[in-house]
Amino acid sequence: MNIRKSAFIQHSCMYTREGIKLTLANLIDNNIDVKVVADESYLETKAFRLLYNKSVDVFILGLQGTGDSHGSILDFILQWLPMHYPEAKVVVMTQTRSIGQLKNYLLGLENVAAVLDDSIEISELQTHLQHIMMNSPQVGTIKKPVTPLTHQEIKVLGHLLKGVPVLKIASTLRINQKTVSAHKRAAMNKLGISSLHGLIRCQVNLSMMSDLLTLDKTV
Repeated sequence: MNIRKSAFIQHSCMYTREGIKLTLANLIDNNIDVKVVADESYLETKAFRLLYNKSVDVFILGLQGTGDSHGSILDFILQWLPMHYPEAKVVVMTQTRSIGQLKNYLLGLENVAAVLDDSIEISELQTHLQHIMMNSPQVGTIKKPVTPLTHQEIKVLGHLLKGVPVLKIASTLRINQKTVSAHKRAAMNKLGISSLHGLIRCQVNLSMMSDLLTLDKTV
């Protein structure tokens, strides 16, 4: 008997979306029948309406390095999905080189099953999606859970990545300089990095941290 699953696809590239749909369709050869409930370029209001009263097992989302803000995607993954689809798995499609260590942070989130490069071969994408649809981890892969960054850690890291001095951060956030340093160390430990240099030199990471800081203001 076939395993029946449903998927939501969002990616700004039409060709990538078509490749994902073709890959999902080919899973029928492995007795996995996947229904695509939505195929969207961007996360807009209509996309949320399409999800109303629909069961979705896997969300395949495009996190692009350029162009539109990451904010809506990050908000969707970090806040909206855990609230409305707590059992659903997320596959992030992005330029993995450009997001650096933030890939590890995304992978550590409970609902993120994979972070895949946009240039992935179809055969490799099929292998990943097959394992995810079957709820079976791939051989040799171990998911390392991360502790999510706190609001204060996001604020401190966001300011540091913009080059704001520690003294000014302390004044802005109305906390002690030692507390700023403590938040910095905690954030770096959670991201699995020993230096901010790798993040500072990457504009995409600056953008993502800026978006996380924006999301924090809404909480």
